[in-house]
Amino acid sequence: MSQPIVFISYSSRDEREKDELLSHLGVLRNAGLVDLWSDDRIRPGSDWDQEIRQAISQANIAILLISANFLNSDFILNQQIPLLLSRREREGLIVFPVIAKACAWTAIAWLAKMQVRPGHKEPIWRDGGLHVDKELATIAGEISNIVTAKASDRADTGGHTVKPTVSSPTPSPASSDRYHSCFISYSSKDDDFAQRLHADLQQQGVRCWFAPKNMKIGDKIRQTIHHSIQSQEKLLLILSENSVESAWVETEVETAFEKERKQGQPVLFPIRLDQAVLETDQAWAAEIHRNRHIGDFSRWTEPAAYQVSFKRLLQDLKVEGNL
Repeated sequence: MSQPIVFISYSSRDEREKDELLSHLGVLRNAGLVDLWSDDRIRPGSDWDQEIRQAISQANIAILLISANFLNSDFILNQQIPLLLSRREREGLIVFPVIAKACAWTAIAWLAKMQVRPGHKEPIWRDGGLHVDKELATIAGEISNIVTAKASDRADTGGHTVKPTVSSPTPSPASSDRYHSCFISYSSKDDDFAQRLHADLQQQGVRCWFAPKNMKIGDKIRQTIHHSIQSQEKLLLILSENSVESAWVETEVETAFEKERKQGQPVLFPIRLDQAVLETDQAWAAEIHRNRHIGDFSRWTEPAAYQVSFKRLLQDLKVEGNL
């Protein structure tokens, strides 16, 4: 079976940075873990547009080398990105936006909603390139973890082909298990994780109210959200550096606290993506840290770690009597 293909999308003005990235990924290629595709592979005289489209259609992972040059490229934004995002939406293509150089990437709507690398969101080529090797080695390691987990999945299924997505739970056989319904509260800046978690919970039979899917055009936002929190059994709170600063999330949590006081039983189900809730001085988030056990999804980009955290969450969402 051929190796997973890693497609590199970059501006030609960032050739040097692309070459350094390929050098680190070359370790994985030489180990037989991946095949790398960048436009260096286009042969003289070939139809370069057609070759790029074909490479995108075959890719298992796409790395976007984000810079001002990248975001000013009409070809990248109008030709490559729509194809990549379409495959991500329809087929679960793994897309890695990597912040290469300082630029206004948060102003780009589709990009601001994605989980970028590095996790601290600082450009890789900063401080005179002091951290480049460390940051690129981390990205190469993350890709290695994903393709290794996928190879293991294929082995477990007798070699059958599986979709090139980050490992997600396999649907459970029909059973008598019942799960608490959930309202998913999160910051839009964590949309990548929230979309994935919602899809995986739905796949396992957990009923979820999720704004991008359930909010209808014309709905009054505050009223609809308040009613939806009241109608679901639990509020699944995704805590991160983004959500602890969100006034919307704070309002949703206060609604859940009020519901707990009225019902006399837990409503809030908090999980965290990073350390922010453990360090924040936001009163409502600090109260959650002091008084609630918080599920740990801080390593959610690692397939094996995500599976462990997701299975624990699923177990805790089971209605008592179905355990």
